[in-house]
Amino acid sequence: MIPKNEFDAVVTEWEAYCEDKKWRADQDFHNEIDTIQKIVGMGMNAIPLIIGHLQTKPDSAIVAASWAKVVEAITGNKIEIPEEIRGKVEEIRVHLIDTLRSL
Repeated sequence: MIPKNEFDAVVTEWEAYCEDKKWRADQDFHNEIDTIQKIVGMGMNAIPLIIGHLQTKPDSAIVAASWAKVVEAITGNKIEIPEEIRGKVEEIRVHLIDTLRSL
C-alpha cells in the first residue's frame, strides 16, 4: 500500500505545476509531467487515493478528466465520459468517482 502522505506530496506537486502554468491539468499534456508518471507508477494502489482526492478536493487544480487519463494509464482501460456530461466539471468528477468505485 502506498502511504497517503507520499501520494499527497505528488498531487500537491502536480497542482502547483497546474497553477504555475495557468492551465487546469490539460490532459493533452499529462504524459509530459514527471509527477503524473509517479502516480501512474503507484499502480492500482493509487485508485483509492485518487477517489479520496476527488471526493475531498472538488475544486482542485487537477480536473477529473485529467484524473481519468491517469486511471487509464494505470489500468489500461478507457474511461468513457458520456457525451451529455462533457464540459460539466462537477458531473465528470462524480462520474469518475462512481467509475473508480466499480474497478
